Amino acid sequence: MLRDALGLVPPELWCQIWAFLPMEDIVAASQTCKAWRSAALGCPTLWREVDYITSLHAEYCDCTTCGVDEFSNLPLVREVLPRSAILPLAVNVFVLRDHSNTDDQEQFAELLRPQLHRLRKLLVRTLDYDVA
Repeated sequence: MLRDALGLVPPELWCQIWAFLPMEDIVAASQTCKAWRSAALGCPTLWREVDYITSLHAEYCDCTTCGVDEFSNLPLVREVLPRSAILPLAVNVFVLRDHSNTDDQEQFAELLRPQLHRLRKLLVRTLDYDVA
């Protein structure tokens, strides 16, 4: 019965609703069922804002004392970036630790390089005070 009710909502309306969600929640919605996946993947406007988040440690980090969990959503960014098709991009970069792993960030930069002509907004937040 719930499945039937969900099917009554047109995909365009789902796209408008999901537009208020952060990228990771849009991905979750796209993995809920076939109908939602089809709707989400058919709506490039959902994917035009990309969040890259990393807290990967630098090679010289003494992880036993720093106490910060390592995380990077680069694989997710790699997956969702093409979904925005040719639309303008807004990119949010969050580097969540001092002296972070630059290899991951360089891979992100290389991933973004072919899309620079579409970049309309770039927000970078970092805790690394050595960034020039």
